[in-house]
Amino acid sequence: METWGYFELSIFGNSISVFNDNQLLQLSKECLNNAPLMRIEMGIRKEIYSVILNVISQLICREKLLEASTLIQKLEIHDCISMNEKATIRFFEGIIKIMRGENSGIDECTFFLKMLKFVGNGVQFKEYKKFFNAICDEYMPHIE
Repeated sequence: METWGYFELSIFGNSISVFNDNQLLQLSKECLNNAPLMRIEMGIRKEIYSVILNVISQLICREKLLEASTLIQKLEIHDCISMNEKATIRFFEGIIKIMRGENSGIDECTFFLKMLKFVGNGVQFKEYKKFFNAICDEYMPHIE
């Protein structure tokens, strides 16, 4: 797709679960390649990052850690990501570490969760905490 607008992003964002891994990566890369062009349109820029973070989450749930890491690296090269987006990326990196058996991921995730709780974002806190607990239960059952 040559041009990504709000409607294309909405369709992609609401259809993430139906795409296979290769399609998700290809569409995400196309979407990110348009991100620098959309800086002025902050609503669309924010939507792009929201969709890409959801794709990363979907890849992690599918246990496609290399693909999720690749997309994280691609997302990090953009200089206009917000502090919240950077923190969410660190959370996903922590989740990937936990899934690879690295205990250091726990600290990254708990820091993010403490931050969410501190800023008073209860809904996001509960959802990310549930995701974190599910990953820990499956990949590190000895951790409480």
